[in-house]
Amino acid sequence: MININDIIFIPNDYKRLICKLEEITNIDFKYYRENFVEKRIKSRMIRLNLSDAKGYLQYILTNPEEIPKFLSGFTINTSYFFRNIEVYEKIGQIIKANLNAIPPKFESNSGMSNNMFFLNKKIYYHEREKTPIFLNKMSLSKKIKNKLNGDSTIYIWSCACASGEEPYSLSMFFQSIRDNISKFPNYKIIASDIDEKALENARIGMYLEESLKEVPYYFKKSYFNRVNHRLGERYLFDEKIKKNIEFIKEDVTKGHQKKYKYDIIFCRYFLIYTDKNTRNEILNILHNKLAEGGLLVLGKTETLFNSYKNLKLVDSKNHIYIKDSKDLD
Repeated sequence: MININDIIFIPNDYKRLICKLEEITNIDFKYYRENFVEKRIKSRMIRLNLSDAKGYLQYILTNPEEIPKFLSGFTINTSYFFRNIEVYEKIGQIIKANLNAIPPKFESNSGMSNNMFFLNKKIYYHEREKTPIFLNKMSLSKKIKNKLNGDSTIYIWSCACASGEEPYSLSMFFQSIRDNISKFPNYKIIASDIDEKALENARIGMYLEESLKEVPYYFKKSYFNRVNHRLGERYLFDEKIKKNIEFIKEDVTKGHQKKYKYDIIFCRYFLIYTDKNTRNEILNILHNKLAEGGLLVLGKTETLFNSYKNLKLVDSKNHIYIKDSKDLD
């Protein structure tokens, strides 16, 4: 079996391989960091014991079943339910500040907070008013308050959603509030990814029990059905969780197909795989799709470096930004 050091790319052969992969997959690899693309290709070649680009190209042409496997390895699909639980807790704090009712308490697993809304006390306050500085700026806050005067929908985009753990976590989170607070707004989640196979699995919404190890007991009990599968026991999401999520296939580097202005956008652990120019193009798309007062949530290893004056950092720990054309002060 070869290792990664055995693989040497001859420029012309590698260029032909890239052109063919772009043609078949409809992915424009120039938007991704070059070393990231090379590593993903080499990973597949090692599995197939191939040492040069010409050999891998020939394999692709004679074995079309390789393309879904390549796509699965290329796309960023490392995730789990409630990844960085403190991000959800922060959003819960923000929602709590808009509600007169007391949010529900949840039993937890793995030492997580017994209450999704109260664990993290560090939020930005005016000393005198004891309310979040950015609270009244948020489109989310306005929709919660406007619910009393008519229908209102919170729009959320999970960008690069992989196999669905993030949008399902968001749906459980918001559904739990709606189940306990009658006047809380409706919500709609758009979950996008480039990997059709991952999206197919996400639409089914069936997961192994080990995938649920970080899911609070309240959610597991309320929103999952245990089912017998030919490969063993599985957990299937309840329809009331699935109905508010729309999974779409798209390459976000080429734009976003929905016309919504989002109150919250999650785009976590994706930008780190793109080059600087592509990163800026994607951020422009995210910025344009955010509603005024909308929140952008990045991964813990990602930051805007103050490159967008209308996207202001409101939580440095959880990398949450607000779209605001005016100062927060």
